[in-house]
Amino acid sequence: MGACQLCGVSPSQIFGKAMSTRRNLRLGKGNVNTRKKFKRKTDSNDDDEEEDEEEGRPYYVDEDPQVEPTRGELEESCFTTDTATRSQIDRLPRENIHTDTKNEFDVKRDECVEAVREIMEGCDKSGKKFFDPTFYFDKQENLFPPGTPDDCTVGLPEKCVRLSELFGEDCEVFVEAKDGEDDDPVDASDIVQGSIGDCFLIGAISGIAAHGAKVSHFWDKQDNGEADDNEEVEHEAPIERLLVAYDVNAGVYGVMFFKMGQWEWVIIDDLIPVSPEDSTTPLFANCKVGDMELWPMVLEKAYAKLHCNWDAIDGGLSGQAVKDMTGGIMQNLDLSGNDKKYSWNAFLRQAQDSLTVMGCGCGEHVEEEEGEGQCGEARGVYGLIKGHAYTVLSAYSSEGGKVKLVKVRNPWGNEAEWEGDWSDKSEMWDKYPDIAKAVRFEAKDDGTFWISWKDFKYYLGCVEIVRFFPGSWRIMTHYGKASANERDNTFIVHVAQAEDPAAKAVFVLGQTDSRCAHCILDDPASEEAHSIQKSGGTWEGTVSERIGLEVAYLGKNQPPSKIQKLKKLKSVLPNGKASSEECDEVVWVDQRKLKVGYYMVSVTDMEEGIDYYLRVHFNPEGELSSWHLPKGQKSALGFSKFEVEEDEEEEEDEEDDFENYSGSSGWASDDYDEED
Repeated sequence: MGACQLCGVSPSQIFGKAMSTRRNLRLGKGNVNTRKKFKRKTDSNDDDEEEDEEEGRPYYVDEDPQVEPTRGELEESCFTTDTATRSQIDRLPRENIHTDTKNEFDVKRDECVEAVREIMEGCDKSGKKFFDPTFYFDKQENLFPPGTPDDCTVGLPEKCVRLSELFGEDCEVFVEAKDGEDDDPVDASDIVQGSIGDCFLIGAISGIAAHGAKVSHFWDKQDNGEADDNEEVEHEAPIERLLVAYDVNAGVYGVMFFKMGQWEWVIIDDLIPVSPEDSTTPLFANCKVGDMELWPMVLEKAYAKLHCNWDAIDGGLSGQAVKDMTGGIMQNLDLSGNDKKYSWNAFLRQAQDSLTVMGCGCGEHVEEEEGEGQCGEARGVYGLIKGHAYTVLSAYSSEGGKVKLVKVRNPWGNEAEWEGDWSDKSEMWDKYPDIAKAVRFEAKDDGTFWISWKDFKYYLGCVEIVRFFPGSWRIMTHYGKASANERDNTFIVHVAQAEDPAAKAVFVLGQTDSRCAHCILDDPASEEAHSIQKSGGTWEGTVSERIGLEVAYLGKNQPPSKIQKLKKLKSVLPNGKASSEECDEVVWVDQRKLKVGYYMVSVTDMEEGIDYYLRVHFNPEGELSSWHLPKGQKSALGFSKFEVEEDEEEEEDEEDDFENYSGSSGWASDDYDEED
């Protein structure tokens, strides 16, 4: 792909177009012990000081780093701009919207493209490369703001270089397949973790990057008559589409992310720190050895800027990162505990689904071995790292289901792999050569390995599943404030068509993301802002500890507008409730087959005064509309072929047969076995 891109076109066409995995997966801290690597440069022989550096916080997090080139040198030799280099992430609530998934993305994309275009023009006129002074590595607030915890593992930048300088002027953002090759330009193995504890992010990116391989696998199955020819699976390019505008020569990149119910954007330059031990290697994320593509480094830096500093991405949840890059919804599973009866067929289907990304982690229950990980983590048995985030790339089931395997990747991209049955050195591959051929097994020290379903559930059973939506799906978004009055927390959804194909919908209730505290508080560089950001949720008056959602069927008749009459009519759908007590950002209810009629959607268990958003994702054939009950049908979003009646007369009750309505209605009922 060319050195310049705006809006996904070539330069000549620029203006054309509920369980506790949270703690388990927040512990992953990268593959380099930065405290040992970056010692204070001093002649002091004070043993106590040395001990403090080993066991306490890294010395360098409390001061501005000394980085080459200096800010003054860059401002003199580069082009800078007064143009905003990020969209404004506002407090909730915002303006209600109805659009499709693609158009919602495109509106913000166009804003980003225009801002990048102005910078590119400035670079062209001045003959200089772009420098972003708002996010350079010489400021403590951009790396380790006040409130940075003692276990910070962000490497210390000492020297920065341009990506084009590091990889050569002919480097590309995405390397296209050569003639005769069918490889996707983005692959799960393209990105490798560096000297920062963002295994959750690198794992998330790897999982999203596996999309192309999953699509190709499905197309191959269709060609071989092993899949339904009528089922359409499109290549959504989920990684490529995030980099909406860039110019390699100017060193400017515009990148999109999803935050608090809508798409946002940031613009970065291409200055990245290099390792003090090897000036040809990036300090943080890198592309795999032999590649000369830039997107891994660009995406990581943009994600750090989205959260206003690098320490913000030092530890986190893979599922949250996937949501931030796809706008999807997340489900947590504990396959060794509460969800041990989760169906293999359900897992296999999701692992192979091109619109699903799965992460996993080695839980606290796994036995430990002597020694520690490369960043101080506890070592688990069979080569695993406890509290570390891994990525599920795929899964395989032999004919008859005798052999069930899961393909997993360690974001370190090295020899740190599973060492039990079906590992790279396992005898199982010699015992089952047909399976080795079927899965295209290769023994490489690349972080990728196979593991049996039984071992996976026990050793890597802390699972996050994120599903994102096709560009054709539509979205209705409402904003509100939790109230003690039930009527104020109630929405009505109308389904006008539900057959051929069936109407499908996902109801998502969300609140403020505490990771956006830097963007929302008046003092973004304050200790309060960073403490909220790193706390994982607590934010008094802004984030509710409890959050709940309920979806109920009201019948085909026009519903009354009084809340007490609605409550008499309602019949909660199977799997129609969702709740959380961990300050989660979102909860959701998935309904795969809806009847024609009216539905009552209620915000429950939320602290009074907390702002929220309600998003209804649905397939376009469903012809859905929705409105806030106090505002009435005249305010409805979406498809609106229905009579508007605002009378208070109670309609005749209709017999509810939803329980006998055929079709699956959610993960919980379909995806669990009676027997393990």
